[in-house]
Amino acid sequence: MRIGPPLAVACSVVLLATASPALAAGPRENWAGATSQYFQKVPSANEFTTRVPSSGSDDGFTGRLRLKARPGVGPDAGIQIATTASRQYGEYGTRMKAANCAGQDRVGVITGAFTYSGDHSDSNGNGVPDNGEIDIEWLCAQPEVIYLTVWTDYSDATGSLRKVSRVIDLRAGRILSTCFSTYFGECVPVSAAENAPTSVPAISGYDSGTEFFEYGFNWTPSVVTYYLVNRGGQRVTLWDYRGPAQRIPTKPAPFLQNVWHSNNWDPIGFEARNQPTADVDSFVDWTQLP
Repeated sequence: MRIGPPLAVACSVVLLATASPALAAGPRENWAGATSQYFQKVPSANEFTTRVPSSGSDDGFTGRLRLKARPGVGPDAGIQIATTASRQYGEYGTRMKAANCAGQDRVGVITGAFTYSGDHSDSNGNGVPDNGEIDIEWLCAQPEVIYLTVWTDYSDATGSLRKVSRVIDLRAGRILSTCFSTYFGECVPVSAAENAPTSVPAISGYDSGTEFFEYGFNWTPSVVTYYLVNRGGQRVTLWDYRGPAQRIPTKPAPFLQNVWHSNNWDPIGFEARNQPTADVDSFVDWTQLP
């Protein structure tokens, strides 16, 4: 999950919602035990606690990702959990609340659920290191907006990248942008196959930090389909990405969930980069693996 400002681009409106099917038949971690056989905490000064009582969770317990007050900048200074083994294609899902920064003014805090490959060789030979990553992210200063990004390449040294992304205001039911990018700030229009659905339904009062929702994606060699399960139990397709195969990652990767401080990724329309001065929590009801 690399940092860069999105662009706001208006899109037309079409609803796509279906009844929620059964989840993939892989393991599910419900965070009700003292330890997990599927996940480990990435070392940091922050806290991950299982079996935390939480109203609104399916079984009464959650895993809590706690970003301590006054953290350093970047994911490595945040709180992260990662699967102990890499996985590849299939359906990934999680029922969770993102970080809630209520009462803290314009803080830069990101919550993520994503795959991330540590193999940064240039296997596709395009001159940019591979960066296989499929992201779901929220900025706590603008909790009504969700960021969906599929990465294949990124260079820390040059800033060159290859990614497709969609940004949605779920409270308003408005797609703000759907882009292909080779550098931060670029928004190249995508094809019709990469831009479905052309809108999503509004979720009244949606706030990623105060209410549990199920989010996830299905990853195949040719398609990445993001979804959300709404309050009525319906699975709503947020983005059914069917672009060129070279824009979809192929390498096995761990699945991670995290909370971290950013000082250069702003919400849409205003700056929010302040360091949090109080602890910030995200709660994970369960995590489903393929």
